[in-house]
Amino acid sequence: MRTLSIILIVLSICCTKGRAAFEPVFESPWLQGGIASSLFPRTPLALTTNPASMGLLEEYGIAISASRPFGLKRLDRTAVAGCCIFNRYALGGAISLSGDEAYSEAAAEAAIAWKLINGVVAGAGISIRRLQISRYSRATGATADISALWSPIEGIFSTALFRSVLRTDLGNSGDPAAPRSL
Repeated sequence: MRTLSIILIVLSICCTKGRAAFEPVFESPWLQGGIASSLFPRTPLALTTNPASMGLLEEYGIAISASRPFGLKRLDRTAVAGCCIFNRYALGGAISLSGDEAYSEAAAEAAIAWKLINGVVAGAGISIRRLQISRYSRATGATADISALWSPIEGIFSTALFRSVLRTDLGNSGDPAAPRSL
């Protein structure tokens, strides 16, 4: 925890400016717009929905999100994400934690996005997830995602995402680490 605090302090000092904007609350069922919310990313938290979205960010930075879906303490969720931009490439990562002693989830994600041509961005990401249910089991699994964003006309955006193009099972259960979706 101390190392994470030091990293956040250093990153916040390096960020030259910040701006307030509506940010979907990470994994909130009421405020998260799904993959469509990543078409207009304002912070690196969008990479958890679509890795290519980082290619649309205008500057590097960090973002922190905390929520309590449905007002239940048991569902508390916290996420930290960061992104660095290098010319046509963007690198980012996120860590999220949720739950309590009875049920908890943890995820670490890394992604890269690159601008292929003007108006077209591609992205790829990997994710490691750990699920724990007390008196039942613990399991860890990994997934890989690929995505693309494009703007055929200024102000019109489209996206495609293949989630879990590669995936492992969660422990011995045979359940996938994340559902495969297109």
